[in-house]
Amino acid sequence: MTTEQTITKLPAPKPGRKTGLRPMLTLLLCILALASVLLPYVSYPLTQGDEAEHVKRLEEAKAAYDESVVAYLDTKEKVEEAKEVISVVQPQYDAAKALIAELEGAETLDEDAIAAAKSAYDELNARLVEARKMTRLESGLYHPVPVQNPLPISPEDYRAAKGSPLPQHTLSGIDLVMGKLSAANNIALQSTLIPGILLMAAAILLFFIPVPGNWRRLAVVLGGILMIFSALRLVTANPRELGIIASTYHFAWGYTLAVLASLAAIFMTAMEERKLDLSAKGVKQLANDKAIYLVLLLLVAVIGIIRPNFFSVSTMINILQQSSTRLIIAMGMCLVIIGTGGVDLSAGRVVGMAAVISSSMLQTTTYSRQFFPGLPVLPVIVPFLLAVLAALIFGAANGLLVSRLSVPPFIATLAAQVIIYGATSIYFDMPPNNSQPIGGLREDFTFLGSGSLYGFIPIVFIIALVVVGLIWFLLNKTVFGKNVYAIGGNVEAAKVSGINVAKTILIIFAACSALIGMAGVLEAARTGGATNNYGVGYELDAIAASVVGGVSSSGGVGTIAGVVSGVLIFQVINYGLTFLGVNPYWQQIITGIIIASAVALDIRKYLAKK
Repeated sequence: MTTEQTITKLPAPKPGRKTGLRPMLTLLLCILALASVLLPYVSYPLTQGDEAEHVKRLEEAKAAYDESVVAYLDTKEKVEEAKEVISVVQPQYDAAKALIAELEGAETLDEDAIAAAKSAYDELNARLVEARKMTRLESGLYHPVPVQNPLPISPEDYRAAKGSPLPQHTLSGIDLVMGKLSAANNIALQSTLIPGILLMAAAILLFFIPVPGNWRRLAVVLGGILMIFSALRLVTANPRELGIIASTYHFAWGYTLAVLASLAAIFMTAMEERKLDLSAKGVKQLANDKAIYLVLLLLVAVIGIIRPNFFSVSTMINILQQSSTRLIIAMGMCLVIIGTGGVDLSAGRVVGMAAVISSSMLQTTTYSRQFFPGLPVLPVIVPFLLAVLAALIFGAANGLLVSRLSVPPFIATLAAQVIIYGATSIYFDMPPNNSQPIGGLREDFTFLGSGSLYGFIPIVFIIALVVVGLIWFLLNKTVFGKNVYAIGGNVEAAKVSGINVAKTILIIFAACSALIGMAGVLEAARTGGATNNYGVGYELDAIAASVVGGVSSSGGVGTIAGVVSGVLIFQVINYGLTFLGVNPYWQQIITGIIIASAVALDIRKYLAKK
């Protein structure tokens, strides 16, 4: 029998029964994540020494719940009354406004009639302002959660148990899944927790059933994501959602462990099919290629060791929220650097222009210093698109200067920076605003920057992720993306190969400014206002993040993952050093050293390849 015949007669490996270290580690992580959610206890410990304190807490909790019910019903009634007032007064307000315009536009002015109409208008406006203030309370109106059921022990039973061993009230993760914690029901936790548990259990089962590995990996990823969302939703829920007693429960270490184990399982699943070279040369190559990620992990670890509370969920959410607009700006900047080897110095001023344009049209009608008095309530998308369009026009102008007139990007965008700031300042100084900070922004607009999905996921971060995904697809899966890399690598070779270099560069600069304009609008929504000085220095942050993230300053080289890591590194540095109480001037010195080191490393790699 030949060797070939022997090989053909060997049994084929069964699908889904993979052996090896990584699949086994993934299985153990899945089991750990599932056990962490189901088995740990949510405890409300009772000890002999805290009788008076415990009885007091229970009695205060019951009294507070009764008061919160009364306050809730009272506020709800006032909100409904305010809505009725608005429905009645709004038509009268509009009619009074139209009457004033009509009287002031008449050929002969009747001063007495105008004064009377304005007096009626002011009175109606005051009533509307008060009514709208009351209706805003509705967004933060939570139905009171009853005193937690089951109670650890009633005050009466507690007194009766004096002198005997006291119970330790415990609530297991299984009880939580089954809906026995009313606070968890109040935040609709089961809608993600139960599917996540079922998917993770199915993934564990699929390790022992001969099915294609893709099904198992999909179950791990989806189940892990849902379990992470559930644990974070529970940890980040506010006291109004959790209720009086539930807010004092300590949600045990299991939910934190479930998040970490789920993240690790998802990572191991993604790495299962990849080869891992553990030789000295392979490790050195991995360290060179993934240095940016190692630096990020090292920074987080060092800051976390010095200040352990840095690892809190709220800190991580703040970092993601604050880095979201910077991430969108960096996406635009990396297009310019990769495609031209130049930079867009007008980015910061574009941020300010977009912030001013959008916020000037999205103020509440009751704000005392409206930029455009009498402007009708516009859909948020209209000012959003107008601001992005204005940014795109300036970006296209930059592209024309660079592509058609061969002006270096540095000079073209420097000129645009000055022009944009001047134009924005003229707009900002228009009466009746007269260079006053723009405030009083509508809630449906600020929600884009400060709102959250599922209780803890910032809306602005979701938008940033969508932008990152689109730019990644554009650069890696389209002809335009290949052209960008080709032009940045060698413009003459790109021309010879038939690429329309001028058109591509024009699109690069236009797309860059449009993205930066979008970031400017979201920055205004996040901070709740705008001035003509918004965005100063943002272009330098974006350039630094791109270069630190591996985008070559010579053009033609760079990855989206690297840019994302660069943005996060700078955000972690700024937030972490502030967290540690480091002097802001030292922060600037440290940031500058990191930028210089990254550029030096980039040039060294470039020379080594040459």
